[in-house]
Amino acid sequence: MDHSGIIPKARTHFIKVKCKACNNQQNIFSSASRIVNCNVCGAVLATPTANHAKIEGEIVKAVDQ
Repeated sequence: MDHSGIIPKARTHFIKVKCKACNNQQNIFSSASRIVNCNVCGAVLATPTANHAKIEGEIVKAVDQ
């Protein structure tokens, strides 16, 4: 039995983002509710908005759910 139409799909996901300043890559949540800083240099990678976070770095890929 196919449940693809019954079970809702999540609108949020994790994404791998590359820092523009130091090229560090880290996973962040697409709906981050706080400012996300780079773990290496401290640059801002994402800022919260009403729905999804505004990504300041470069999106490398969406992490598989």
